[in-house]
Amino acid sequence: MLQFIFPLLSSLAYSSDVLFGKIALDEMPFDVFLFLLGICYTVFSIFIYIYNYTKINKYLLDEKNRKYIYYAIFAIVIGTILADCLMWYSIKISSKMNLPIVITLIHSAPILSLILVYLCYNVILDYRAIIGICISVIGCCIAVYYSNDIKND
Repeated sequence: MLQFIFPLLSSLAYSSDVLFGKIALDEMPFDVFLFLLGICYTVFSIFIYIYNYTKINKYLLDEKNRKYIYYAIFAIVIGTILADCLMWYSIKISSKMNLPIVITLIHSAPILSLILVYLCYNVILDYRAIIGICISVIGCCIAVYYSNDIKND
C-alpha cells in the first residue's frame, strides 16, 4: 500500500512546490533561489550522512560499486541538477497566463519516463500501459489547450 501512498504524496508535494516557487521567483533573482535550493539539499544530505555514516562509507569504499556510483552521479547531474535548474528557470520566465502550460509540460515526465524505461530494458509495453500513455498525452494536450483560456479577473 505504501508504494501507492508515497508516490501520491510525492506528486502532491512536487506539484505544490511549483506554486510556491513561482511566488518566490517572481520577486527573487534566479541565482539566489538556486543557492537556497542548494543549501536545503546540503542540510538534508548532511543529516542523511550522519544517520547512515558507516553504511554510506562502506558502500563508497567498495571497489565493485564504482560503476553504480558513476551511474548515480550521472543521474544526479542530468536528472536532478539540470532538470531542476531548467524547471525552475522555466517557471521563473513564465507568466501567470502560461504557467499552467509550463507545469503541464514539466509534469509530463512520468509519461516520458515510462516510455524510456521500457525502451531501455527492452520490455514490450502492455496494451493497458499504452492506453494509459495515450490518455495521459490527450489529457496533457487538453490541459495545455484550455489553459490559454484562463482569464485574470
